[in-house]
Amino acid sequence: AEDGIRDLVRSRGLGDVYKRQNLGMISLERSTQYDCYSKALVIYKQLGIEDANAADAYYNIGSICEDEEQEAYYSKAITVYSRLEEKSLLAANAHYVLGVREKSKGNKEAAKMHGKAAYEICVSLLGNAHADTKKIVAEFKIDSI
Repeated sequence: AEDGIRDLVRSRGLGDVYKRQNLGMISLERSTQYDCYSKALVIYKQLGIEDANAADAYYNIGSICEDEEQEAYYSKAITVYSRLEEKSLLAANAHYVLGVREKSKGNKEAAKMHGKAAYEICVSLLGNAHADTKKIVAEFKIDSI
């Protein structure tokens, strides 16, 4: 989900249909995506570039990975977005996913921090009334700002 919105509302569209129909094809596709984003990151690092495109690549690799590897890539994306002071729905989604994961581990403070960050980004980009913003409020029991 390039814009982050579909992940927050858990509606992924046709991608899920293709995954159900041909799991072997999606594995190859994910592997190819991982390779492409990884190569882009190598080039960014060689050129000393760590901009929004690099943050997007970290996020996209994270969306392909699982567990600790996903956490590491999402955390790196969040760090770059924050340093650039860039409001991105990808950053909001990374915060959301990490917050839910921290919540499931019982790390209430970390979960709340990620939830609040996701909320603040969504409010600034989408507004209080948007379904994604409301979902974050419900998930993390956040008081409206």
